[in-house]
Amino acid sequence: MSTPSNKVERVLELEAWAAQEGIPLPMQAEEIVRLEDMGFVIDLRTGQILEDIDPDEPLEITVHGVRNDPI
Repeated sequence: MSTPSNKVERVLELEAWAAQEGIPLPMQAEEIVRLEDMGFVIDLRTGQILEDIDPDEPLEITVHGVRNDPI
């Protein structure tokens, strides 16, 4: 569970990332942190809310119809 100071730090990191990338966050940074604390993963470009993500599962990437090795 996040501490209040940790949440503030994470919100500031999200806002800094968005500014650096030159894109708006898909929702308020506070909401992203709240959802992450509930176990969700948020796609910061699309706002898609993902659940049941296994960080150790290899990803198969297809770009322009060409399948690449899992990463």
